[in-house]
Amino acid sequence: MSGAPKPFQAVVGTTVWLVTNGRRVAGPVSTGALLRAIGRGLLDADSLVRQPTWAAWRPLSQVREAEAWFGGAASSSSVEEWLDRASDRGEIVHFALVAAQLATGASWGMAHVRRGGSFVTSCVAGDLSVADHLGRVVEPRDPLVQVARAGKVYVGEVRRGDPEPEALTVARRLGDAPELVGVAMVPLLGHRRLLGMVEVGRREHPFRAEDRALLERLAWGVRIRVR
Repeated sequence: MSGAPKPFQAVVGTTVWLVTNGRRVAGPVSTGALLRAIGRGLLDADSLVRQPTWAAWRPLSQVREAEAWFGGAASSSSVEEWLDRASDRGEIVHFALVAAQLATGASWGMAHVRRGGSFVTSCVAGDLSVADHLGRVVEPRDPLVQVARAGKVYVGEVRRGDPEPEALTVARRLGDAPELVGVAMVPLLGHRRLLGMVEVGRREHPFRAEDRALLERLAWGVRIRVR
């Protein structure tokens, strides 16, 4: 990445998409709306999309903006590369979830976006049940919200003698799977306020020091892009 990232702003001509199931065409919709539909399970890898200027339809698995959801991107992709794909604040929350999951090898993840004084789960990753998680409200007094407001990344362990309350809170939100070992939270800050949070979980072993460093880089990357 060369040069300083530019802050997000409303831009005329933002990328839009048409979507079809072979019988009906929907759209145009923004990239953010497209990603939210994927996260909610409304679209899959074989769903066909195109931009108005394209001559042919393409499956979502072959579209750069969506490839991470369908295993098309390597886990070594830099967090900056993923954040640079977002064109507005709505998209950056979803790309931050993609970046956190791929960069750390997380097994599960979810993103919560600010809605008034609370936060609402807007997107999930991994094998989490979309129906069971989307739309859930995270209250302002939630312990992870307090950590996020301070701009701090949280990393914890679930399967140890005396897990921290924050670790147990993330684990419950992620479904508390028996194989869940490590959990983490990334605050998404901009304009001196908390825009949302990304929470991820990992099986087999906890998140390591290098994972924390990547997540801190992700948090900082969001902060300098949203101002």
